[in-house]
Amino acid sequence: MPGIFRYLGERRRVIFRLLKHHALWFFAEAFGNRARADLPTVIFVRRSARSRIYNHAASLATCGFQSLLVAQAFDYPYHREMFPGIYPWYKASSIPAILRKLIAKHKVIAIVSSLQPSAQTLEILKEKWPAPVFIDHHDSAWSQVYFQPDGTQNHGGDSDPWLSAEEVEKEKYCFTHVDGVIARSNELVELFQANSVTTPTEVFEDCCAAEYFEPIASGSGPRREEWAIAYAGMVFPMDHDPRFAFPQFVNLASIFARERIHFHIYPGQHHEYLYPEYDAEAGVNPYFHMHRSVDFGAIRKELARYDFGLVGFNPPSDYRLFSPVHFRHILHAKFHTYLEAGLPIIVSRIFAHEADIIRKYQAGFVVDQSDPAGLRKLIESADIAVLRRNVAVLRNDFLAERQGARLRDFLAGPISRP
Repeated sequence: MPGIFRYLGERRRVIFRLLKHHALWFFAEAFGNRARADLPTVIFVRRSARSRIYNHAASLATCGFQSLLVAQAFDYPYHREMFPGIYPWYKASSIPAILRKLIAKHKVIAIVSSLQPSAQTLEILKEKWPAPVFIDHHDSAWSQVYFQPDGTQNHGGDSDPWLSAEEVEKEKYCFTHVDGVIARSNELVELFQANSVTTPTEVFEDCCAAEYFEPIASGSGPRREEWAIAYAGMVFPMDHDPRFAFPQFVNLASIFARERIHFHIYPGQHHEYLYPEYDAEAGVNPYFHMHRSVDFGAIRKELARYDFGLVGFNPPSDYRLFSPVHFRHILHAKFHTYLEAGLPIIVSRIFAHEADIIRKYQAGFVVDQSDPAGLRKLIESADIAVLRRNVAVLRNDFLAERQGARLRDFLAGPISRP
């Protein structure tokens, strides 16, 4: 019983948010459903709706498509901007019935589901549908287990059931029985090549939404005695197993404090816990600021108050959740959130793809694990005005509409199920 109360305590803000958004949905369904029957329609099925599918919907909207959202958790005010119809599910077994109703009313050209876990996709694959079924890849348990560097194929087991052998086998089935895969990065392409998976796959990285661009300050401003770095995303409490809990930030906070750099943390909206160690550090460290999560639609304006956005530093050497291949290819959602907020980005070399982008555009700093202690010197040696101008160029090059036609063609193309 104490474990149940601890879990509910950790998740209380998320539970409250889900109740709030689902209550809003019932109101919207009764009075404000704006979905049209005459438009080509893509249905997105998610457990937890993220900014990635907002960008997919924004991309498709530029091609005259509408998107509907079937999700267990979502930020209603944010997602309704791109989804004229939002339909919550509570059990994966209820998804097919929702899909049947939507298909009867709309010109559905594709159903796009997700994994993590695979339950919703498995439910969809139990039936034949008049539209092709795709997976939108965010993370993959199969990939993380397969690419572990020691070759042990170590599963998380009780420490992280997401990496269980059973879940990996379910993912394999899903990947090989859908009509196509929208890959988040080349990580999945590498996995499929290594395992002879022939399911049609294209990479669509996360991108920026112009309607959420914050103004970028011009010039470098006066010489600063203090700087402020923000982090927005997954944050684990310090008492979680570090093999499966990255990032953890209390130790980094003390390093930033010695550099007279303010460090602001905003936990991810659907992954917020209790943080007693962080709160204790904030009570004695004037440079450390532990905030509560902020809704998707408001986070950029909040982040725009700071100087830089932090993607992250290296995980512990025995970290087991995500593989080095994942880190090499990943383009985090927070990467684009920082760009939308107008912030130059600080990224570790371990995130090789993101580091390459930052180097190419000169829109921030690429650092080593040992660099936090020298970060202030790095900042003060840079031309901040140039960094900010380069951020403006970079985020325009990553606009969602730039990949709209390609995504439309992939979803609407003549694909047959393997």
